[in-house]
Amino acid sequence: MAEKPRKGRRVCTLDECQKPVHTRGLCNTHLRRLEKYGDARIVGQKRYKGAVCEVVENDELCGKPKEAWELCNTHYNRLKRHGNTDPLPKKERSPKNYIPVAAPEGHPNANGDGKILEHRLVMSQHLGRALYPNENVHHINGDRHDNRLENLELWNTYQPPGQRIADKVNWAVEILTLYAPEKIRNTNE
Repeated sequence: MAEKPRKGRRVCTLDECQKPVHTRGLCNTHLRRLEKYGDARIVGQKRYKGAVCEVVENDELCGKPKEAWELCNTHYNRLKRHGNTDPLPKKERSPKNYIPVAAPEGHPNANGDGKILEHRLVMSQHLGRALYPNENVHHINGDRHDNRLENLELWNTYQPPGQRIADKVNWAVEILTLYAPEKIRNTNE
């Protein structure tokens, strides 16, 4: 049922439509059709029944069913968001947006494809050793692309399993032995 426009409001300019204008002289319904199909008069997807997308990528025809603007959903969305149907270039980023780089030959912290996250490489080169499994590198300013040494600090994620004093003392000795052996006083002397 067509909604009646209030007195003095403009109505849609198409096909005896009496709905109020949303923008560009069209009601919401006709505006959506224009955006989706390229023509405000098209109803549903009858226009593309059985038709396939003809965009060529990597020397192959897409072949997916047409949905809107003579394109499949993938190519239509690319066109709408980025202005063309070309695939977007893949960025060299890890899932958490860290920067992977080629690891030096045989680096113990490298992953299976021979890469290491840049901030971990910078810290391991600064320390002169590979990072231990319980060590993290923290970005002080929070910018994961700022891998300058002065923006990085080494964190240890290891914690003692219990809260007994004996456990904490043993843990403290382990940490000192690992990171500052010169601070441990030898009680045997």
